[in-house]
Amino acid sequence: ALGEPQDGAQTNQGAAAGSSSSDAGAPTDDDEGRFLVTAGAYPDETNASRVVATLAARGHTPEIEKITRGGREFYRVNVAVMRGRSNAEGLRDELTSAGIPAQVTRAR
Repeated sequence: ALGEPQDGAQTNQGAAAGSSSSDAGAPTDDDEGRFLVTAGAYPDETNASRVVATLAARGHTPEIEKITRGGREFYRVNVAVMRGRSNAEGLRDELTSAGIPAQVTRAR
């Protein structure tokens, strides 16, 4: 079993703040730009490596990034940087459906 991610971040689901519900499916300003799809952040590098292996078996090329949150080190699994929030959310949904916890954030 894969360890639970410990990053405490919330998954970005649903309509973006400020988007119009009357134009469902239409691109919004929030859809522009680059977005990072991640598959959790783990206190144990071994668990992050397991997620990487699972993603690689599905044809992805994830990377582990060592980060610090609240004074603690974590190993974040970065799956892909994508153009457009809707594209990134599509990948997130695909991963989530496969049992891989994933979230979308704006790339820096």
